[in-house]
Amino acid sequence: MFVALDCLGVWVLVKLERRYYSMDDIDARLEVIRQQGLPTNEEELQSWYPDAPDEENAALVFEKAFDAYHESEEVTEFFKDPASISGPLRTAELSQQGRQILSRYVADNTECLRLVRQALEKPRCHFPLEFHIGSVYEKRYHVFEFRNLRWLLQYKTALEIPGDPVAAWDTLLTEARLSQVLAGEPFDMAPLFRGSLENSVRVILESILTRTESKDSELVALSQILSRDDLQAAEFRIAAADRCLGIILFYDFLFRPVSISDLIRREDRVYPSEVPILSQLAQKQCLAAYLDFMEPVVELSKLPRYLRDGRMDELGARVKDSAAGTLANPTFDELARNVVSSTIETALHRINSMDRCCANRTLMLAGIAIERYRIANGRLPETLDALVPQFLNAVPLDIYDGRPLRYLKRDKGYVVYSVYENERDDGGAEIHDSKESKEKGDLTFIVER
Repeated sequence: MFVALDCLGVWVLVKLERRYYSMDDIDARLEVIRQQGLPTNEEELQSWYPDAPDEENAALVFEKAFDAYHESEEVTEFFKDPASISGPLRTAELSQQGRQILSRYVADNTECLRLVRQALEKPRCHFPLEFHIGSVYEKRYHVFEFRNLRWLLQYKTALEIPGDPVAAWDTLLTEARLSQVLAGEPFDMAPLFRGSLENSVRVILESILTRTESKDSELVALSQILSRDDLQAAEFRIAAADRCLGIILFYDFLFRPVSISDLIRREDRVYPSEVPILSQLAQKQCLAAYLDFMEPVVELSKLPRYLRDGRMDELGARVKDSAAGTLANPTFDELARNVVSSTIETALHRINSMDRCCANRTLMLAGIAIERYRIANGRLPETLDALVPQFLNAVPLDIYDGRPLRYLKRDKGYVVYSVYENERDDGGAEIHDSKESKEKGDLTFIVER
């Protein structure tokens, strides 16, 4: 039976790319990657993600903040009700009950917030890396903890607007700086949560600008934080680290016995732990197929989305097509899809998340420039060209189609927007459901004042 499984494995993986690689071939390809200065194993990734002295390392203080964080069941229950907040967040009013619940939640986390600010004063941040089957998932817990900090800061701002705009701006700047902490993280979930943090900053900024008068100095401070790192370079770094994590994973399969249950843990399916996953020959083919797909992913990640000409989407379709063949053995068919296609599809998904992060960043910087123009001139600009060169070096380009961002004045306020994933100008129509984004709506920055 095991021999049959191995033969099927070779057949599936050879079918993926219809070519055979020896270990010498694979080693030669890995050496090419190393010559490019990019990591291919745990030691190289550790060097690529340099450690920090304890006295400079924000991670050590963040871990204390995570321990000091207190969840609130009443907050969770309150916001389950869609009626708890009416309308868009930028104009939503909290009920008296909501304010009381959030006030208790923020008060319970006073120490956590103090530690977050202390951590952000540190010049560097390095969380530990460890690698073996399952450990990447166990050791990236800190990335999930940032989700709690995001909600804490967003709810704190909801309490501060419009009664204490100075405090609201301070909290907003804290959350913007928090996103920077994840900039160098090689863990695969980091770009997803960084994108979430950036989206939260956009929502809070819309709310502050809609409901309060802001100072030029506050806008300049946020612009400086948002301009601190190059998100396109970060996208390439994430893709290169993603490829390295996959190589580590497949090499672990090559040099020790691995069972199906080691690889795939799903509540709805139990795999027999005594069934070996693949022969060494099939494992080599699996690694070769992975490298074939990831090489163009890494190269394309250097380019803004509009210059990729849909090649990322073509790669995604190719991955699905390659792993779509059916086999007589359903367990092994599931395995082939998970080993090859799911690994690469997830990497593509993370790049899409970083694309949205780039778009949100561009929209916020344009919105900040518009507000600075309004403060200086007492009115909104007629076009984004009016912001150049005093408030912008050039009109920002939409990363989805390469054209200048769209800007519309409205009866009350304005909208700056990107055509987003469908690459169609929907007139600044706001997306209310992320599942609809490919069908209708634009990615927007809206101020109603």
